[in-house]
Amino acid sequence: MTSCSNFANYTGDILLIAFFPVHESGLYGRQLCGAVAEEDGIQMLEAFHFTLDEINRKELPGLPKFSLGGIAFDSCSSDAHALEQGMNVIRILMTKDDTSDSIPYVCHNDTKPILKSDMKALQRMIGVVGASSSGVTMALANMFRVFNIPQISPQSTSSDISNVVRFPYLARTVPSDSIQVNAILSLLRKMKWTFVSIVYENSNYGTRGFYELSGIAALYDVCFEKVLQVRVNQPGLRQYKAIISALTDNKNKAKAVIVYLDYTNADYLFEAADQVGLNKTIYWLGVDGWAGRMSVVKKHKEIVNNALAIQPYAFRIPNFDEYFQSLKPFNNTRNPWFKQYWEYHFNCSFNDENRNSDNYCDENAIIGPENGYEQIPSLHYVYDAVQVFVDSLSRMYKDICGSTNEFCSELRPGNISGSTLIKYIRNSTFTGISGVPFYFQGGIDGPPRYSVLRYTVDDSWHKVGVYTQVEGEYTNQTFLQVDEDIPTLYNSSICSEDCGVGEIRKFSGGIGLACCWSCIKCPVWSRVFSIGFQESCVDCPNGTKPDDEQKSCIAMEPQYIDYTHPVAIASLVVSSIGLLIIILVGIVMFRFRDTPVIKASSRELSALLLGACAFCCISSFIFLAKPSRGTCGASRFLVGFCYAALYAPILTKTNRVYRLFPTEPKQVTKKTKLTSPKSQMFIVLCLLSIEVFVLISWLVALQPTSTFVYPSRDSNILICKGLANTSFLVPLIYPLLLMLACTYYAIRTRKTPDGFNETKFIAFTSYSTWVIWVAFLPTFFVFYTIRPIAISLSVTVNALIAVSCIFAPKVYICIFRPHKNTREAVMSRRTMSVISAGSGVVGEGRPYAHSMASLPEINLDIRKNSTEREPIRNRTDSVETYVNVKPIAPKRRKSKISDSETKA
Repeated sequence: MTSCSNFANYTGDILLIAFFPVHESGLYGRQLCGAVAEEDGIQMLEAFHFTLDEINRKELPGLPKFSLGGIAFDSCSSDAHALEQGMNVIRILMTKDDTSDSIPYVCHNDTKPILKSDMKALQRMIGVVGASSSGVTMALANMFRVFNIPQISPQSTSSDISNVVRFPYLARTVPSDSIQVNAILSLLRKMKWTFVSIVYENSNYGTRGFYELSGIAALYDVCFEKVLQVRVNQPGLRQYKAIISALTDNKNKAKAVIVYLDYTNADYLFEAADQVGLNKTIYWLGVDGWAGRMSVVKKHKEIVNNALAIQPYAFRIPNFDEYFQSLKPFNNTRNPWFKQYWEYHFNCSFNDENRNSDNYCDENAIIGPENGYEQIPSLHYVYDAVQVFVDSLSRMYKDICGSTNEFCSELRPGNISGSTLIKYIRNSTFTGISGVPFYFQGGIDGPPRYSVLRYTVDDSWHKVGVYTQVEGEYTNQTFLQVDEDIPTLYNSSICSEDCGVGEIRKFSGGIGLACCWSCIKCPVWSRVFSIGFQESCVDCPNGTKPDDEQKSCIAMEPQYIDYTHPVAIASLVVSSIGLLIIILVGIVMFRFRDTPVIKASSRELSALLLGACAFCCISSFIFLAKPSRGTCGASRFLVGFCYAALYAPILTKTNRVYRLFPTEPKQVTKKTKLTSPKSQMFIVLCLLSIEVFVLISWLVALQPTSTFVYPSRDSNILICKGLANTSFLVPLIYPLLLMLACTYYAIRTRKTPDGFNETKFIAFTSYSTWVIWVAFLPTFFVFYTIRPIAISLSVTVNALIAVSCIFAPKVYICIFRPHKNTREAVMSRRTMSVISAGSGVVGEGRPYAHSMASLPEINLDIRKNSTEREPIRNRTDSVETYVNVKPIAPKRRKSKISDSETKA
């Protein structure tokens, strides 16, 4: 192994060309190369040599025995210097064929030029490893693509490199910055750093990174308060001091600062911070350009303390530290810059003039943590880059050479096709030195894996989290995991505090468009509605209410009357008591069914009326059931049918009495029809059939179902459809007409015999019903919540009034006044003074004798000229009456009826 002044030579049968920033770029552009780069330069180069040692030490499966070598150039982090070094390779490639016709050079004596032996080895190169800076990498890629030379970068992260069309022979083992910006923004959101400042350099690396960050920052609700640019070619620390002053302005709200710089410019920034001083806490968030490097932070520990950083997956190569610490200036001959690095690291000199001074370098010194050495966690990407070439060459050998034990002509050193090799490179898959699967995402980018690092004065850089992206069939899924205690160690970096529950943000605009706002409280019945950054208060629909956080509307609990409601229980108790009373009345009526009082009341109609009253009480259990399709249909039917069933028998009863005892003299001689029990039942059924027809038509026209009504904003009342508006009056119109008719006949039959005269009871029933309806209707319309109770009580009370007014007097006579339960008492009339046998005038002149003589139920035979009281018994279908008549001589001058009418 030999070395040359401008490149490191690691001999081998097949060579890889490498470019590493052994030196930093020239200070502010005054010179091409600056100080030695300990980490990204020397450590990267030695990681390259270490990898070659590891590969050559073991037998490679699937490949014949060969040695892999490399030639490394110093890029000085400058694309101009890197291209200058790359031209040495290009010249060799141009003289790859030794024939005089192919060499574009000729000596003065017309002889062929002879290539130096140490440069002739470049003809065996198969690819390039490097560079570090994205700008340098892309510049070299544009040059090497002309000669179809595959190139793999272990550090360049610019998203421009992902363009396969632009860079057909370029790949990288690190992920793209387009993934890194997602990792940065995810970490910002995790730390509640949504209002931040950013410092970026005007290189391709910094500019591209900033634009990608700002392009998607809004998706993570991240805003930038200060956007500050570093001009990399501007000399002095003045611009860095101005940046520090801008960041520490007391008016600033942002506490977190993204530093999108490479390690050189980051060092200048922190140096300026040391000189200016920080008058407030700043949380630095680093990127792969300087994160994880002790060379940046070792001089500014207090400034950088507690900094967080996002870096491609961090892993330290096993055994590399032992290898690196074993290197000495005079035994590491393959690295021409190692002696210079030793002087820089130990701040000493190998100048013979200083041999006897304290500043002379100690060759036996050991590089270690005690003097500032720490392996940067990204060296494994160099190892992976070399491994990709070996893996691709192995698969290429298997496909092209088959089972031979030596390289076939196509794969002999100097004959390997770069256009073929790049295809194998893009399909590489293996387990990397870090122990995780390696592959190229999209055939060009490394696996999207990142580490979250934290720097502390006592603990240096250490990993506190990971960020990964998994490729899915349709979308990529990202995962960020950070140690649980990390967010608690930092304050938030925000513009405005989060709004409270039920408050919307009114954005202030400006640079913090999505991060600065004032809070406005939404009304109680509104929820917060947002589209993007636009927020507004939206009223929840009727029947819903905001959830506890007022972010969505949820259904309100339906309000309805059921059997558990206290008022419903009271109503059902009343109905049950009423039903019990009706049953007892029915028992009494049945027990005394053959007595004059019961017979005079028309037993069949009374039984039907009593059944209707019982039906009304039972209906309360339907009215108060939970509204459903079935109960609503039954309720709507019963609300009209109960009243009709109650008034139809009463109307038939009063109409029958009215026809039995006519009020006009000319009606006396007419024979009354349809007064038999069967006829009366038929009339009742006919009257009820009209109501049934109306009810069925109503149910067909408006299907029974339940619905919600909202009399107030906090109400969600479940009620039967059809009972929620005035349409429920439709089936009540007919019962109202029946009630009016009952009232009319009650008035017209007020002078009938006491046994038949139920006028005052029916009239009281009618009047009470009117009062109930007058109270019922306003209650029904005003109080939605108690409508079922209003209907139930209305029907039940009407039934109980009917029982009390019509049946209670008869029950009272049957049980407590049996002496009045006689035929004489039934036909008696308190206002009767005289009965005229001749004229048939009774009392005030009503012709009861003539009327009764013409009725089939009551036939009275009044004999003229009789001097004795003689009982005349007439048995009819429903009434047995005994009438004792005392003849009185008529006074003709006062008679209002002629003799002919009397005889008739």
